[in-house]
Amino acid sequence: MPWNRTQLWMIRMGDRIEFLKEDHHIIGRDTPIANGLYVGAHAREILLVDPDSTLLKSYYSELVRDSPQQEQEILKKCFDYSRRLMTFDEGSVDLYLSVVKPDQIVSLDIFLLRRTGVCRHFALLNGYFLERMIQEERLDGKVSVGRNSYAFGAHAWCRYTSKKGVTVLDGAQNYFGDVHHGKWWYARNEDEGEGVGKAITRPMRAIKIDPIK
Repeated sequence: MPWNRTQLWMIRMGDRIEFLKEDHHIIGRDTPIANGLYVGAHAREILLVDPDSTLLKSYYSELVRDSPQQEQEILKKCFDYSRRLMTFDEGSVDLYLSVVKPDQIVSLDIFLLRRTGVCRHFALLNGYFLERMIQEERLDGKVSVGRNSYAFGAHAWCRYTSKKGVTVLDGAQNYFGDVHHGKWWYARNEDEGEGVGKAITRPMRAIKIDPIK
């Protein structure tokens, strides 16, 4: 399972990386999410998770209102809420990107306003929510955006790690659960001790994933 999406965009962007990092950090494995840029392995929009976004702040406030106390209940509420805010619609995303210059910085807000997204948009939205909850001590784990590729496509998701284990929030494929029983190859090498042998070995159900995404 190639985990080389970050290396691919670094090679592609070359010296432009330093320009991007003047005002923001680049979102990668185990990096902060808010105020970060999510760069594609291939040219498309560069997504900005704007911590000053009025829209994101409003959605977050609604999410944590009457929030449950148990970790898994909080995570599940976040997952369900993100799927109410956005629908997986690759056609709608592609239509919008057809008028966006390659590697143009675009706020995640745009896709929230359009109420459509694909895997990366769901991953970043859940990541933003969980990161804020951790900062406010509503949760005590760690959050990261996961991404990798396989022969027929690439994928991104949100990963939350705590003493209780690893939980995947994959809004695009409507999967909430551990790293070994989902609809993608989520497990990292360090997850082997949790039973990586149970990871998917059968073909995935049919889902349209653009090979260059």
